[in-house]
Amino acid sequence: MPRKADPILENFRGCLVTKQRQDGNAVATVAKGDCCILLQLVRMKLDNFQAKIDPANPGRFRGTTVLMQDMKDVLGEVPRLHVPKWGASHVRGGLRDDLRRGNKRHLIQMIELLNTYAGTPTDLQRAYHDCIRAHHSYWESFSIVVTFQSDDPVQARVLQLLAIPSLGRVQQGLVFSTLYRRYGKTHRVTTKKTFAGDDQSSRGEVVQRGDVQVWRATQMLLAVEVKDAIIDEVGWGRVASTHGKHDYPLFVLGIGFSPPKIQHTISSQSLTFAIHLADFVLSVMALSSIDEGMPLQSVLLQVLEIYNSVFCDQVENDPSIRISVSEK
Repeated sequence: MPRKADPILENFRGCLVTKQRQDGNAVATVAKGDCCILLQLVRMKLDNFQAKIDPANPGRFRGTTVLMQDMKDVLGEVPRLHVPKWGASHVRGGLRDDLRRGNKRHLIQMIELLNTYAGTPTDLQRAYHDCIRAHHSYWESFSIVVTFQSDDPVQARVLQLLAIPSLGRVQQGLVFSTLYRRYGKTHRVTTKKTFAGDDQSSRGEVVQRGDVQVWRATQMLLAVEVKDAIIDEVGWGRVASTHGKHDYPLFVLGIGFSPPKIQHTISSQSLTFAIHLADFVLSVMALSSIDEGMPLQSVLLQVLEIYNSVFCDQVENDPSIRISVSEK
């Protein structure tokens, strides 16, 4: 006779649902930090099985050291553990179930279930481990799987990657990762979170103009504007107003230019270069390949590794745009 599903595991799995974004990709409904809080609530109950968890002050969950060790014990060696880089969020004060804080209902329900749990510590331990496995599988699933034929040339692969619909996030990430791989050991390569806007892109008194920048100390050596669109007069006007007269090379990348002569108009400006997005990425990769005597295929794979580990996890904090390459 099959074992009855544990209510703790059922509740946790019920939080691991998705909704569709405008670009067609799936996005998590419950934040990763909240998922970690759910797991740590279960761990709290295991540590003191007879105690009740106070819904008004359940605890503080900033550190994830114990949770990460539990994950390693359950999952073994895995490429990464799915916890926010800053740790799980605090639970501040009482959790309210109303229009303003109704998005925390999943935390309230978990506390209620733990406080009325009828199983044994062994049952809860088993459910906890199953929750960890479900958490890992869920967050691992948020990646874009791209299938290449084994004989596809690198150029075709790059074009396929840059054509992924993602509201420009994949494109910006690939440009950043390509420059990071080429210049990251000798210079500081930075990028802002997609959709952050220039007003949110300052560090101290230095404003980071553009989507991607390469720096020598506080001097910006070059800036890149990445547009997953055809650049027209309106698009160029926005870029021009952002940068104004500049003393650094500015690369304006787009999937095309309309009318075609606008590419010449942009490139005739001082220290400004209008280039097709794919041409820029392929050129930087090719130069890296030539300089280092490394196959272009290997350069591309290293760029994708940087994209997944640095851009998606550290900059965007969004596993849903990670790229998993499958050879066929």
